[in-house]
Amino acid sequence: MSAKRLEALVGEPLTPALRRHDPAVLGALAEALEAAMAQQRAALEDAVDGAHRAVPRPLRPLVRRMLG
Repeated sequence: MSAKRLEALVGEPLTPALRRHDPAVLGALAEALEAAMAQQRAALEDAVDGAHRAVPRPLRPLVRRMLG
């Protein structure tokens, strides 16, 4: 199951060599990857919020649409 979880995070199948690893190792790798992705997502959201505040007020709606 850990291999499937890791494949879902990575977006492509694991190599046969990786599949042979202990499921606990693959699970730990998946958890570390999920944590890193969450941290990266939070940093991106902070950057987008900062960009919104740095833009003059009349242009903020346009920037929000562009950045999401």
